[in-house]
Amino acid sequence: MNPRVRPVIGAAIAVLASSALPVAAQDSEWQIDLGAAAQFTTLSGDIGFSNVDNPRTLSLGDLLSSASPGLAIDLNVWYREWGLVSDIFAVEFEGKAATDQNAVFTTQAEESVGRLAVGRKLNEQAYVYAGARFWSTSLAFRLTEPNPGTLDGSDSWVDPIIGGSVKTPLGEGWFAGFDADIGGFGVASDFTWHAMGNFGYEVSPGWSVLLSYKATGVNYSTDSSEGGGTVDYDTIRHGAHFGAVFHF
Repeated sequence: MNPRVRPVIGAAIAVLASSALPVAAQDSEWQIDLGAAAQFTTLSGDIGFSNVDNPRTLSLGDLLSSASPGLAIDLNVWYREWGLVSDIFAVEFEGKAATDQNAVFTTQAEESVGRLAVGRKLNEQAYVYAGARFWSTSLAFRLTEPNPGTLDGSDSWVDPIIGGSVKTPLGEGWFAGFDADIGGFGVASDFTWHAMGNFGYEVSPGWSVLLSYKATGVNYSTDSSEGGGTVDYDTIRHGAHFGAVFHF
């Protein structure tokens, strides 16, 4: 990943932590937020399996014509200032590329990414969290020339993460927010990061509509997978999310 991204995300998390204030009293000690969104995601970077390198960028138009939009689910459960922060999204990608060795192949990738963390509210607008991000990938390479063949593999791993989130009221029901985390630290991946900005409207106290732009990156490699061979995964998936959040 671009090394300039790390200090930017780290600084954003530090700003969130430095803004800690006493948590204001709430009408209920419990708070549950359940969100669902359609995601229109672009995948960029390098995916390799069995020493095959597949650098490519899929545009939004390519994704919509060759793969289904993904689905993202978010669930946050709070009791007073402590809570569980979780989300999961799944998406499929498909593309065609050529390597430096003049090998031409098509690629199919199925990916599921989840997050589970413990959070603590700093105030009514911000919280920090620490936990894990779970990855599951399945890759299929279909070589067409010069030597037709098939390479398949899958892998799963877990990265520790730390992060924070802030939500700012804009007036008359409108609000904006930002969420970011960093992790990996060599435990599984070398580095992983996530950043999301959103803009929404509170239709009623019970639910809101939300438009977000989200990016998640990872730099991961291993010498083994369920299909054998090697997996190299240095990618960023980013795109727009549109959905609703229900408040209980």
